[in-house]
Amino acid sequence: MGHIPKKLFVALRRPIDVVIKPEKTKVKVLPAFVVPANSTNFVRSANGWRRQHIYGSREQSEGTSFTINNDPISGLRVVGLSRRSGGGRAYKVICPPNHLVDLREDVLLDAIYNTGIDVGGKIKGEFVWSVNGSQMRLIRVGSLEHAELSTCEDLKGLKRISMKDLKVGSIYRGITGPPQLFLGPVSTIFIKATWTYTGGGLATTRTISSLESYKKKTMLWYTIYGNRTKTEEIVGSFDGYVNRAFDNSTDKYYGKPQILAGHSMRKEIGSIEIPDDIVYTIRDIKRNEVMLYIQANANHRYNSEDSILCLNSPIMNMVPYGMDPVDQMMREYERILDM
Repeated sequence: MGHIPKKLFVALRRPIDVVIKPEKTKVKVLPAFVVPANSTNFVRSANGWRRQHIYGSREQSEGTSFTINNDPISGLRVVGLSRRSGGGRAYKVICPPNHLVDLREDVLLDAIYNTGIDVGGKIKGEFVWSVNGSQMRLIRVGSLEHAELSTCEDLKGLKRISMKDLKVGSIYRGITGPPQLFLGPVSTIFIKATWTYTGGGLATTRTISSLESYKKKTMLWYTIYGNRTKTEEIVGSFDGYVNRAFDNSTDKYYGKPQILAGHSMRKEIGSIEIPDDIVYTIRDIKRNEVMLYIQANANHRYNSEDSILCLNSPIMNMVPYGMDPVDQMMREYERILDM
């Protein structure tokens, strides 16, 4: 996950001419490299970029640089298109007063859809600079990406919520990742297998040579994946999973239950009513789902029933915290552990 820096270091090269359309007039602009001012590595790269060898001589142009606040800017104007290796493209835009910078294609498309663009490439809306991994990019103020990064900035100032303060049915956000729905503390049995391989090529087979099993207090969460981040999306996904998952088509709900030993949640963003027996409901859904899969793939040479059971053991053997999971362990796991 990226962030929105508060201060920017702007490196400039010597001026060049660009053509403004449809007027077809030339204007002088300064190619700019914008980076977060508090990053030593970014600033070093920007300072290296602004030094240019002057064609036909041994002289070098140093360029200039300065530091500014990362305030919203408006009045961007498209003046060209740069094609990158691997099929990527970035539009060249003039950023007031006269700085030439890149604007990513997806950001331009977002602006066209939401704020519009006038004749001559004049983009409506306000933009700020953001950090995305090792890249700097302009993003539209009010876009989904801007909202996500702004939320992350707010969350950085909050402490991680203590495990004892987590509430069943509450939806939480952390600094990274999608929101998650807390379904309660659980006790469960983890089963890990060590495998031995015999034969070779297509005739290779594997068998369990040893097992490691242990009980542990953990947490049950429901997590959505992809770019869905709204509270109503995780609620809708969870409702779909619980009420229709027994038809063995859980992929349509773009979410899944997870057993986690720790968390990084910082803020509660919503809540829903959760049935008292939700742990057993989720456990039975997973048991049904896994056993149907095993039956459907029983004759496939690369599928191992024991391997799938070991992989899914945390959810398939869980019980509400305070109870002993051994008392409700599936017979299939008793068979594995007795080997």
